[in-house]
Amino acid sequence: IIVSMSPLLSIWKPSTGFPVFAIASTIFFIHLGSIPITITAATNKRHFYLKYNANAKLILRYLKLVGGDVSSYSYQNCEHCGGSILIYTNGGELNLYSSIVFNNKAAWGGGIRAQGDRYSDTNKNAIMNIYNSIIHNNEATTNDGGGIYMYRAVATIVNTTIDNNQADYGGGIIVWYSDVTMKNTIISNNDAYYGGGLLIQGDSTTVTLRQSSFINNDATDNGDEIYTYRSPTISLINTYFNNPNNNNNIYENTDYGT
Repeated sequence: IIVSMSPLLSIWKPSTGFPVFAIASTIFFIHLGSIPITITAATNKRHFYLKYNANAKLILRYLKLVGGDVSSYSYQNCEHCGGSILIYTNGGELNLYSSIVFNNKAAWGGGIRAQGDRYSDTNKNAIMNIYNSIIHNNEATTNDGGGIYMYRAVATIVNTTIDNNQADYGGGIIVWYSDVTMKNTIISNNDAYYGGGLLIQGDSTTVTLRQSSFINNDATDNGDEIYTYRSPTISLINTYFNNPNNNNNIYENTDYGT
């Protein structure tokens, strides 16, 4: 495995498990093998935290990130967000290639939370590029985004599977005031009260789904596959639903517009 750091804000080294990195500039974790190497988080820790610097960049390749759990942390400064990876405060960039985010927990964003500028709906300076990866079996224990939580962020997700994640809202992904492009991506077997597969919210949100598939996602209430709220812009291009006759595949909440 190659690790390159330039430089870090800090490295926390718990007594057990892998260090927790708080990243201020650029860090590379690249495993040279063809099978991902497993990195298990220390007890009640996440793997990576990008903070304070919109230029912070995290590049991960051929890794399996397992066992992060910050669900018991306090609400202050989103300490309970992002079970494996958290981008917070001033944005930053995550590049995830051929990797697995598995069995992580947080109150918000069981696997990953990417949050940009808190004070501007248009300054979407949390960036995610996810390619050839799996986001699986993560849980937002009390809130939103079982696999991924996006707020004022921009993401490209390609050739990726988002499977068997759980949350109250947005079992697979919640997209809030963000821009997302997905291609050749499978969203399957995720569960939530609203938006089993995706919950898409906000009038400055734009989501493009191309050649992607929604399979067996479930919402206890509305939107088994997709739930929309507050007038986002959504494009579905050559997108597959395994149960096209289900009237609850896509639900549009019109309380604040269509």
